[in-house]
Amino acid sequence: MRPRFLFPLLLVFALLTMAFIVQLQEIEYPELTVDMIAGAAGLVLTFVFAYFPNLNTWYAGKDDAFKKLFMAGVVTLFAVAAFGLGCAGYLTVLFQVTVVCTLESAVGLLRAIVVGLVVNQGVYRILPEAKAVTAAKAMRSPSRDDIPHAWGPQ
Repeated sequence: MRPRFLFPLLLVFALLTMAFIVQLQEIEYPELTVDMIAGAAGLVLTFVFAYFPNLNTWYAGKDDAFKKLFMAGVVTLFAVAAFGLGCAGYLTVLFQVTVVCTLESAVGLLRAIVVGLVVNQGVYRILPEAKAVTAAKAMRSPSRDDIPHAWGPQ
């Protein structure tokens, strides 16, 4: 097993262990809010695009503007899809979750998108890079020093 997968595996192990302990002790825990779920979704997307093989090098090879817009699109797509499935009644059938489709819940959807993006972008910036990602970034484009300029040394 490669070391770059060690941190995500430890995180999953810790979460599963905590879930098992909570189930055993039957501790009451606070109800999940939309913001908590959106933050968790942003966190999961960060780990997927930072550590999943081949996907992480593809994503690292893109420029920063593309990465920001792409993540905004993915988070928005998932949030709107979940909202739409909830309004259509599919989430009630699958997960026994009831979604009330009102103007208030639509505003909550926008807030959830913002929370998901803030968590996603904030965590992505502080995660250590995998070696394959560092190599992909180096191959992405020439540095500014390699591009000849009329005003620079020739």
